[in-house]
Amino acid sequence: MRPLIFTVFCFSLMSFPSLASKGSHYLYTGYQNTRVSDDGFQDYFEGSYNNSGSKQLYGGYFGGNYAVTDSLFVGFDSSKTTRSSTTLSDMSIQLGWYQSITQQVELYASVGVNWVKPKRRSSCRNDSILDPCNRETSKNYDEGFIGEVGSVVSINERWSLQPFYSYTDTYEHGLNSLGVVSSVKIISWLAVDAGYDYTYSKNLKQNTVRVGARFSF
Repeated sequence: MRPLIFTVFCFSLMSFPSLASKGSHYLYTGYQNTRVSDDGFQDYFEGSYNNSGSKQLYGGYFGGNYAVTDSLFVGFDSSKTTRSSTTLSDMSIQLGWYQSITQQVELYASVGVNWVKPKRRSSCRNDSILDPCNRETSKNYDEGFIGEVGSVVSINERWSLQPFYSYTDTYEHGLNSLGVVSSVKIISWLAVDAGYDYTYSKNLKQNTVRVGARFSF
């Protein structure tokens, strides 16, 4: 029994470096699916457009992280999803602080600027390549402060989780996001990511799923 207890104790003290650590350099990219709830688009377009029934948008994302010092990092994240008539684009740049609490747990906090660009195109049933419709376009771009807090938890030498919360001071009621990213290291410089986040505001309830890869350098 004592050898078992000693083994578990030693295992708990092991350090599991993660490709998702804010103290490392990496790029990530992949596929993104976004589902906007019924009546959710009114929080983006503020009265110029609203949706009846939930809407699915499809696209991709790209981002990265660079450790400036042993405690500071710069990160950016961007995404673009679309359907036949509506497009959502998002980009943020942040400066943050990170600190290891244990050899498996790292905490971080960051602040920066967020740009949100929703665009709505009027529908047209007779649209074609040879005879395109003259579509009307509604845009309601906004930018504002973004703050994020989270952690990177190394479950073992290959698998880590990154739960986070962020708030963006855009539009009338702001945007709140809760999410988690799971990273599984394949080789020393490559990991597979799967993420989910829930974004909400006064009327908006938005679910986003990401699947992609993370490249360390």
